[in-house]
Amino acid sequence: PENDDAQMVLGLTAWKKRRIALADEAFQKAVSLSGGNADFVAQYAWFLASERSPKHAMKLAESAIERSPQSAMGWAALGWAQYKLFQMKEAEASL
Repeated sequence: PENDDAQMVLGLTAWKKRRIALADEAFQKAVSLSGGNADFVAQYAWFLASERSPKHAMKLAESAIERSPQSAMGWAALGWAQYKLFQMKEAEASL
């Protein structure tokens, strides 16, 4: 569906069911349809840090924080990506 919330739910559900490619596609579409909503970007960053590319996830999390500095999910995603990249001091500071 052409709805950002529906795509986010699809991404989360596909991720839980371990359909990683579908989850990735749905998260990307949710971010695009939402116009780059900081919460959606942060959720996608968390997914990427967990499943695909912590480096890319870190960049996305930073962009979510730029859009919404108070985003708890943005900071959590940044910390998780940093942790996955063995940047422990930075991760601790972010979390």
